[in-house]
Amino acid sequence: MWRSFTCSGSRLNDQAPSGITGSIEVPSSPESSQAMFQSLLLMVDSDKAFDTAQQNGGAKLMKKNPQQPVLYALDWDAKNRQLVWAVMYGASRGDSKGVGVIDATSGKFLGAAK
Repeated sequence: MWRSFTCSGSRLNDQAPSGITGSIEVPSSPESSQAMFQSLLLMVDSDKAFDTAQQNGGAKLMKKNPQQPVLYALDWDAKNRQLVWAVMYGASRGDSKGVGVIDATSGKFLGAAK
């Protein structure tokens, strides 16, 4: 079994409420172990990930639209076996004007996506 929860700082109506919500127990399977990570890998918080994304193209996106929301997703990259922050500039992942991918252990900029 493992637990799923959402930690949000969003104040947008269509996003999860601010704070920690959920705590759903889900039966585990062999595939679910690939999606999990050890909490000790999370060395870089979202504020540092934002700073790194800003230095690597995010500042230009914010200059174009200073009022746009910035969303964060903490994901396990099973292929590269690393924990990453996705810093998304826009109201949703699908609406994003750009995404900065940051190593959540080292804070290193890994790349940008759309």
